[in-house]
Amino acid sequence: FTVEHMIDRYVDVYAKALLQRQPPAPTSEQLKARAHDWWDRPMAFTDIPPKPKTDVKDLLI
Repeated sequence: FTVEHMIDRYVDVYAKALLQRQPPAPTSEQLKARAHDWWDRPMAFTDIPPKPKTDVKDLLI
């Protein structure tokens, strides 16, 4: 792995993409990922716990 090789590959792929003037068609794997409902997961990791359904002050007597 060299930076020069990485840049050369990038330039080659970029030139081919410019000649096509359109993105390649999505693969079946990409289409499956797009069709999946991703709302079953949290959007981002957080250390903040969920808020309780009842207010803590209501529990104090």
